[in-house]
This record gives sequence, structure tokens and C-alpha cells, in this order.
Amino acid sequence: MDDEDGRDEQTNKKTNRKDPDNEQSEQPDQAGGHEPHAGRSPSLLDSLLCVARCEGIGASPSAAASGLPLDQHGAIEPAMLVRAANRIGLAALPMERALEEIPVSVMPAILVLENGGYAVLADVKPELGLAILIDPSDDSRYQVAIGELASRYTGHCFYLRPMQQFDARSPRIFERVTGHWFWDVLKSSRHIYRDVLIASIFINLFVLAQPLFVMNVYDRVVPNNALETLWALAVGVVLVYVFDLIL
Repeated sequence: MDDEDGRDEQTNKKTNRKDPDNEQSEQPDQAGGHEPHAGRSPSLLDSLLCVARCEGIGASPSAAASGLPLDQHGAIEPAMLVRAANRIGLAALPMERALEEIPVSVMPAILVLENGGYAVLADVKPELGLAILIDPSDDSRYQVAIGELASRYTGHCFYLRPMQQFDARSPRIFERVTGHWFWDVLKSSRHIYRDVLIASIFINLFVLAQPLFVMNVYDRVVPNNALETLWALAVGVVLVYVFDLIL
């Protein structure tokens, strides 16, 4: 009986004792908290729309993917990303870069991950060993280790920037491949320089009108009491001022 009671007591202690591994898994990670985004892999279209929102461009999935060939899952393929980006006002450039070589000036960028996954890279902090990603579902940002992200990164990415919008009223600028850097540019704008040269000549001549008028009044009109000459000079000076005002 004593042996049976001892075995029962040991069995009860084993059942009441908690497994340390299970206890550790049940407790939340107090250091960094639960990572809600670790298992998510957004689609390429969701990543594109996320970058558009970061750039202040509002677009819908139908506007980006309308008329483009889709795969069997109804998603756009990487080869169609440039066309989809242009539809919503973004310029896309596929690149092959290491994670540390992606410049901050082109972020947010879309990373191509293994197994057909994608990620929106917002920033990289090599000194901390962290990369900042954006979740396209709610545009929230979260941190992942650079080593973990680099292990899933295929080395291919997409740079996206807003397309430049030019005013239709602005003059066209033609790029000259050959020719002199100064004289050819001066020749292309010769009509403007011609008008400016003629206007400057007349303006300098009009400046002489007032001193000539005063000199002729004192030298010819006042000594000879020549009122007709005074009226002619006055009409001429008025015309000069009118033309000067027009120019």
C-alpha cells in the first residue's frame, strides 16, 4: 500500500508540473511583442497600390490592372508592373540590387521574395540590423531583421516614383545630341535675342529725347521766341514717351 500511495503521489506531481517549453510558448514575447505581419505576403498589386498611397496618389485595383493580362489567380505578373504603375501615375524601373545597395531616395520600393512573395521596403537601418516594411493591408510599418529579410529576398526589386507632369502650354525643349554647347543654344533662340536687341536700342535712343528737348528749347526757342518749334519739339517728345511706354 505504501508503494502504491507513493507512485500515485509522484504521478500527481508530474501532471501538476508544467512543461517549461509549453509555458514559454504560452507567454507573450515581452521583448518585442507578437509579430502580426510576419506571415503575410501581399500581392504585387497590393504592394503597388501601397506605394501609390505613400506617394500621395489615390488609385484603385481596377484602375491599375484594367486591360492587363492576369495570371490564373487573378493577379498581375511582374512583367506587367511597369504598365500597371504607369496607369496610376507612377514610373517603375525593375532593378537587380542587393538589399544594402537600395538607396533611401527610391524608397518605398517593392522587393521580390521567394515563393512568389512581395514586400514593400520603407527604410533600412544597417546600424541596428533592421529593415522597415509596410503592410499594404493597413499601411502600418513594422520591423524585421535584415538577415531574415535577406534570406527571403531574391535580389530583384522595383523602384517607383511619381511620373513628371508637364504643362501643355510650356514650350517644347528639344535635346540636341550634336553641336556647340553655347552657339547652337544661342542660335535656337535667335528670334528672342533679336527682339531684345532691337528693344534695347530704341529704349536707349528714347532716353536721349528729354535732354535734346531741353537743349533745343534753351538754344533755339527761348532766344528766338519760336513757338512753332516748341510745339514740334513737344509733339515729338510726347510720341517718344508713348513708344517708350509701349515697349
